[in-house]
Amino acid sequence: HAPHLCGKDLDAYIASGVSSDHECTTPDEAIEKLRLGMYLMVREATGARDLEPLIPVLKKYNTRKCMFVTDDRHPKHLIRHISRMVKKAVRLGVDPIKAIQMASINTAEYFNLQNVGAIAPGYKADIAVFSDLKTFEPVLVFKNGKMIAKDGKVTVDLAEMKPPALRG
Repeated sequence: HAPHLCGKDLDAYIASGVSSDHECTTPDEAIEKLRLGMYLMVREATGARDLEPLIPVLKKYNTRKCMFVTDDRHPKHLIRHISRMVKKAVRLGVDPIKAIQMASINTAEYFNLQNVGAIAPGYKADIAVFSDLKTFEPVLVFKNGKMIAKDGKVTVDLAEMKPPALRG
């Protein structure tokens, strides 16, 4: 992507068809890219952690084109990765609804993932129900409209589940 790209060089880069950046590390850089219509991919990679420096932007500006992403993340660091970003953002002052949008609908729309990322007619019923918007500990979890967990315990027979087919 485009770390530290700004001004006319950034304008040309965007004009070439690039619509997102996951390399923003400063608020000024993020604000310029958002103002020019780019999507801001906020990353917490294994080596590069950009969420905290970008919190002022996420608190003050429209976040509809912002999303939390995994980038250059070691597999052992992937457990609860995006949910940790949501919790951290909220703890640092980001509106909880905006944080949830950055982890769901914003990302789904950017990547053109159909029928996911929101609770609405025609969308897959993959839903986590929380008791509060601080800890984000799920009370109920639904997958395809079927409850699969309640109060931290799995409610379905995992023996029935088949792993997804892998390619290559």
